[in-house]
Amino acid sequence: MVKKIKNGFSLLEVMFAFAIFAAVAVSYTTGIGSNLAQSALMRDEVILRNLCEQKINELILNPPEFGEALTLKKDSGKFEGNEDYEWSVEYARMKIPDISTLMNSESEEGTEEQNDPASGAKKMIIGKLIKNIEELVWQTRVTVKDKRTDFSYTLSYWPINPNAKISFQ
Repeated sequence: MVKKIKNGFSLLEVMFAFAIFAAVAVSYTTGIGSNLAQSALMRDEVILRNLCEQKINELILNPPEFGEALTLKKDSGKFEGNEDYEWSVEYARMKIPDISTLMNSESEEGTEEQNDPASGAKKMIIGKLIKNIEELVWQTRVTVKDKRTDFSYTLSYWPINPNAKISFQ
């Protein structure tokens, strides 16, 4: 009787091992590549956010002269030492929606408010308050754009006009 000695692996076992190794290698390299791409995007977003915050801080320290001329066109430029990034600043007056329609709909629900003599005074006070807030608070939007990738980042803030005339009459 002759004994057969099995040394090594069959071709099927070798192919199966290579398939497992290839699946692990592909998933690992895909994960690493995705992680690198996400890290690059996050780095760009952090740079854009920091530049946006820098521009807002400049505007806080040196506010413009608030007036209607400020709302006519966007202010734009490039960062010193960072020619790949450009900024634009857009100003608008604060607009508060007319709440008299809301007050009228609420007064229809309760008929006692329609007969309230103070309702006219309330509307006048709210109207003056809205006018003062619209004069005092401005809307500002700062956008920073990376010229290489066309990726942009926008932040908004609401500066207060120090020269606003507030009327209580």
